[in-house]
Amino acid sequence: MTTPRLDYLRLCDDEYVDEVTFRVVPRLKSSGLSGDEWRVACVVELRRKGAVIFERGYMDLESAAAHVGWLLKTWSEGPEAEALLKAQRAKDNALCFQPGCAAVATRTFELKQRFSREGFVPDPERPSDTHYRRAFCEEHAYRGDSDLEDSDANYGELRDGERALAAPRLRSSAEDRLESVRRDVERKLRGGGA
Repeated sequence: MTTPRLDYLRLCDDEYVDEVTFRVVPRLKSSGLSGDEWRVACVVELRRKGAVIFERGYMDLESAAAHVGWLLKTWSEGPEAEALLKAQRAKDNALCFQPGCAAVATRTFELKQRFSREGFVPDPERPSDTHYRRAFCEEHAYRGDSDLEDSDANYGELRDGERALAAPRLRSSAEDRLESVRRDVERKLRGGGA
C-alpha cells in the first residue's frame, strides 16, 4: 500500500488575483536635446492576499483600465509566471484559504469528499491517493452548510498533524443532509433514477 499524498486545495471560487491596483507614477524625463519635463505613467499591480504578484506599466490610466481584463486572463502565462506561482503556493498554504483574506491560517481541515461545481462525486471505482486539505483563520473556520464540498460537514479538522475526532462546529443536521445528497448522487450515477 502506498502512502497517501497530501495536498492543499484552493476553493473553486478562488480566482487567485484578489485585488487590482492602479498607480499613477510621476517621472522626470531628462534630455539634452528637448529639455527636461515631468511625465506620468500608470502601473497596474495584481495582488494576492496583499502581496504584489505581477505588475505592468502603461502610458496612462485610461490605457491601463482598458487593458486590465486581458491582463487578468494572460498574466499567468509563460515560464516566469509559472515559477512565481510555484513560489507563491508555498506562502499561500500558510494563509487563510478564504479568497481575499490574508490572515495566517490557524486551523487545518481535511476534505472528506471532493465534489465538482455541479455537485458530482468522483468515480468511486477510481479512488484518489491524495488527501486534500484547506486551512482557515479563526474568522473563516466556520464554513456553513449550503455548499457540498466547502461545508462544515465535509471537513475533518486536523490537530498537530492528526485527524481530530470531530470538528467542533459540525452540526448533525448538516451532516445528515450532506450524506443524503451523497447517496442520491451516487444512486443517480449508478442509473438508479430519482
